[in-house]
Amino acid sequence: MKLNNTRNYFTELTISVLQEEGWETKLEEGYIIANKNNDEERLVIYVVSNVIGLKESSTSVAKEKPILKLKRKSELLAGDNTPCISYGIAKKSLTELEVLITPVSAIEEYGYVGGEYSRASNHYHYNYMKVNENELPKGAILRYCWSGKKLKNNK
Repeated sequence: MKLNNTRNYFTELTISVLQEEGWETKLEEGYIIANKNNDEERLVIYVVSNVIGLKESSTSVAKEKPILKLKRKSELLAGDNTPCISYGIAKKSLTELEVLITPVSAIEEYGYVGGEYSRASNHYHYNYMKVNENELPKGAILRYCWSGKKLKNNK
């Protein structure tokens, strides 16, 4: 899957899971803006997407420059805004998918080397292998995981 197609796919998937959880969403200048129950507090979300093969790292990375832009965008919008990262991960050649939405502040507060969140080279890392299957990482807003397999024709 091409990177741009993957990012578009996970942007739409992030919007879908937010709407499933009762959030109102709109796409604005490449960011997802989400609020719940007409609250003044909004999420401003930057989507990061990765396709991770069997032998590759289990870490998804948001680079520093887009996160600085995300923080600026959050400050420019009226109201109380929480800058967030949506990590969209396709694991093992698309047989497993994950969307994790977490505030940037959770990574800054709870991140440590070798943890589920970490900061290295000023980037924001999420390691899905450090989180139990049915758990939400500390400080995260939501996490959806899907698993599938290719069905074969018996004919």
